Amino acid sequence: MPDADHDQVRLGDGPKGLGGWLVLVGLRVILSPVGQAVGVYRIAEVLRGEGAWEALSAKAGSHPLAQPLIAGELIASVLMLCASVYIVYLFFRKRPAFPKFFMGILIAELAIVVLDGWALSLITQSDATDADSMKAIARALLSCIAYIPYILVSKRVANTFVTTP
Repeated sequence: MPDADHDQVRLGDGPKGLGGWLVLVGLRVILSPVGQAVGVYRIAEVLRGEGAWEALSAKAGSHPLAQPLIAGELIASVLMLCASVYIVYLFFRKRPAFPKFFMGILIAELAIVVLDGWALSLITQSDATDADSMKAIARALLSCIAYIPYILVSKRVANTFVTTP
């Protein structure tokens, strides 16, 4: 007679559930859409004013990449907002895709802020990256350093994100 649990995924030894250090990941997951929404709002607010494109281009020295950079920032911010909302769903539904998707978002955030800082330095033709860009890069890098190793080695993560639809 077959075992009733034969077709189910067996959990490993160790903790499971949304507790322990995973609470810090949960806080990051919950707060991320708020931060992303604020970023989208700030960019949209700047662009909403009459003559905003022209003013921003003039401020960037009429560089031909100024407007594409701003449009790219807005698009990236909207995509990251959508991804951060989706990651909340994956987290609370304990979907197996959560760990990889979460790490992907962290790496994407780092790539976006590095590319944004680089593009900004090209447009403004300065060798030094501004303080805001350096803070954003440091924040994204620290997030990767803190969260990715935890996601990769945590037994709680491995035991929690196993629910399939």
